Amino acid sequence: MTTARLAGAGYETLDRPTAPESRLRTLVPIVAGGIALIAYVRTMLPGLAFGDWGEMQTVPHILGVAHPTGYPTFVLLAWAAQLVPVGTVAARENLLSAVLVAGSVAVASLILVRLGVRPGLAVIGSVAIGAAGTVWAAATVAEVNPLHLLLVALLVHRALIWEARRTRADLLIGGLLLGLAVGNHLLILFVAPFIVAFVVWSGRAVILSKPGHALAGAGAVVLGLSVYLTVPGGAPRGPAPAGHPPHPPHPGGGRGGGGPVRAP
Repeated sequence: MTTARLAGAGYETLDRPTAPESRLRTLVPIVAGGIALIAYVRTMLPGLAFGDWGEMQTVPHILGVAHPTGYPTFVLLAWAAQLVPVGTVAARENLLSAVLVAGSVAVASLILVRLGVRPGLAVIGSVAIGAAGTVWAAATVAEVNPLHLLLVALLVHRALIWEARRTRADLLIGGLLLGLAVGNHLLILFVAPFIVAFVVWSGRAVILSKPGHALAGAGAVVLGLSVYLTVPGGAPRGPAPAGHPPHPPHPGGGRGGGGPVRAP
């Protein structure tokens, strides 16, 4: 991958790829994500789970509030996923996790390509990440971690695009992703400072000359955080009861019960 510097402006951007290179780069995330999705769907939990997994299957169905912090970003997305008429309600939530982690694998391949890794190696590397035990396990059950993985991958990818282009749109998209990520899992607070520091340092000249860009990005963060406004409305429907039973093993390789939950 080659780069060209814009004289006197401090910008660095990727050279326009040729038509064959562009087609090849387009195939990278499709192949990587497709391989991961097939593996995850084949091994995901087929039905209802217990504990946190069961909670994340049932709470979105009533647009309720999960245990603290409520995970409103996930609840809203999972509620929308349950509208897809495929299988049981519980299976739809498990399938959502498979799709989200497969999407993370696809974005990881794009990150590797942007860092200069050859397309074939980018596919292999990203699929290897998706085959890690903790990542694969997250793809087989309904949980907030798959969405966390995808949002982190999208934030890193957007930060790299910002480094190359430094446009207002990059900060808007990145800010919105960050706000939604905070609305999904507070673990993002351990990752976000490093991404924000990279964005500020790599684009310091643009941010100083165009402070409106930074303000727009901050506004997008607030917009993403607005998902927490749904928590008071869902509170009457409440979180799942405390003291969940343990997760028995299931044939698909994860943990959970086998009984299906069907939409009314």
